[in-house]
Amino acid sequence: MTIKQVSEKTGLSSYTLRYYEKIGLIKPVQRNRSGHRNYIDSDLEIIDFIQKWKSTGMQIKDIIRYIALLDSNEDSYHERLEILEKHRERIEKRIRQAQEFLNIIKYKIEWYKKNGGVLKCEN
Repeated sequence: MTIKQVSEKTGLSSYTLRYYEKIGLIKPVQRNRSGHRNYIDSDLEIIDFIQKWKSTGMQIKDIIRYIALLDSNEDSYHERLEILEKHRERIEKRIRQAQEFLNIIKYKIEWYKKNGGVLKCEN
């Protein structure tokens, strides 16, 4: 597949795809005889994986490290687990913060319903 086709399939710009390759997020893509990138299915699988991790807020450096550990021949179980546990903690913190914000919004909605939006001051 060409970079344009992959861009259309993934929703990522050609620039982003080249950037991912440049920073090592994806392995160098095979080239055809004229030097144009020729993506294969496994490239799309890793791009999909990256998009899913990014959608959870995982940092690029952590995704790069995680993929490198997967690709290595060494036993990287504990290091991969550590990356995932730290990421889980960050997500849980964001969820707690979002819940706090939601509670504030709910309180304000109830206050407006009860008071008709009029600020009442007691003297």
